[in-house]
Amino acid sequence: MKPSQQKNDSTREDVNVKTDQRRKKLANPSANQIEFLMEVYDSVLFGKNKKKETKTAQVVELHLGTTVLPLKDARGVLSLIEQLKTDQKYSATLGFLSDLFRKLNTLEDGQFSRIEIDMTVRQYQDYTDGFQYRLTVKPVGYCLLITNSEFYQVPGCPISKKLPNRPGVEGDAKRLEGLMSTIGYKVLRKDNLKKWEIEREMKAMAEADHKKFDCFVCIISSHGTANKVYGSDGYDLMLGPQLKRFTVDACPDLDGKPKIFLFQACNIETEDKMQKTLQPLINETDFLYGFSTLPGNLAYNPKDGKKTGSYYLYSLYKHLSDKYKACDLVAILEDMNRELAEKKSELRPGDLGSVTMFVDCLRGHLFFQ
Repeated sequence: MKPSQQKNDSTREDVNVKTDQRRKKLANPSANQIEFLMEVYDSVLFGKNKKKETKTAQVVELHLGTTVLPLKDARGVLSLIEQLKTDQKYSATLGFLSDLFRKLNTLEDGQFSRIEIDMTVRQYQDYTDGFQYRLTVKPVGYCLLITNSEFYQVPGCPISKKLPNRPGVEGDAKRLEGLMSTIGYKVLRKDNLKKWEIEREMKAMAEADHKKFDCFVCIISSHGTANKVYGSDGYDLMLGPQLKRFTVDACPDLDGKPKIFLFQACNIETEDKMQKTLQPLINETDFLYGFSTLPGNLAYNPKDGKKTGSYYLYSLYKHLSDKYKACDLVAILEDMNRELAEKKSELRPGDLGSVTMFVDCLRGHLFFQ
């Protein structure tokens, strides 16, 4: 064999070895290769870089030096990038890392504590495993938002109670209306409804067409007692029968879909009725309902309530705004509970009204994104 032929054979073997190494590397890309893969994606899809022919393979020249890449492997990379763009686990990971790094960068400034950073990490654990509700359509579903701020007593009726007005809660409604619309819900905002009007709206929602939607949310802000809310006319409304309007038998369109009910209201009741208070409102899967306070307690508003509304709904707005892309609903409600529990010092000594309660009958994680 001639020396020139031996040299050509040796060069060809070296090229084949390097090509095999690149193929193995691309078959299992690590996190720090994503930027490189995006460069390849741009090159293949948009033709931003020159292509040239060789005897071994078609290659792509990148801006950051020249990288020899077989065209079929580049197509594999393109397919991988497309999968990553639509993969919910990947999107959740990016949101989690973004939130974590934001808090780590300000740790020394005292803006976030180590406990809060630990909570951020804990919230993300196991999010990518197990069952998860899929909210894929837009709009995601209806969000019924009922806010009662003005009250009156029906003349001559002992059942109708004289209740004070609730200044500032209009701000809660406005903030949540904007946020839920941004997230992708079709918001139906109703203000100052009488008892029968609340019943009418709940009935209408239960009978509405939910086939094309993935979720239902209801938020009610008013005066209340245990498992009840008041209409603007001073009459109380039992919440249990209203939730039962959305069971599988009564509302088949929402079968298998999450149904969320959140109530900003006092939860006070007499001792002889406390045992009944602790009974669940609904006993069926795919429901989550929560209250702004524990049974037997009042729900206080902050001293500057005219500006910030209620503790509970303002905290809901703040945490949902910051975390709905990276955290599921239960983790958000837990964070709200931790934050509101720390506000006990702002209330009356010994009061537990700032500790929230929720009952989770969901079958898995619920991300509002």
